[in-house]
Amino acid sequence: ALCYAELGAMIPRSGGSYTYLRMGLGNIMAFMYVFQAVFVQGPSSMVIVLLTFAKYTITLLPVCGYPVYLEKCITAAALGT
Repeated sequence: ALCYAELGAMIPRSGGSYTYLRMGLGNIMAFMYVFQAVFVQGPSSMVIVLLTFAKYTITLLPVCGYPVYLEKCITAAALGT
C-alpha cells in the first residue's frame, strides 16, 4: 500500500495501476494488464466465488447425494443476481 501511496503522490492522475504501468513501462504493457484484468482475472475470480457459494449452499439442502447439475444451477442463479 505504501508503494501505491508514493506512486499516487508522484503521478497525480486517475487510473491506478493502468496509469502507473503506462507511465513506467509503456502502452503495450498497460494494455496487457487491463486485458488480463478484464478477461482473465475478473471472470475467473467470480467463478471461484460462485462455485464456492454453490457448494456451501448445497450443504444446507436436505438432499441425499445431490446431482451435479444442481451445483451448476445454483451458480447460474447466483450469477444472474
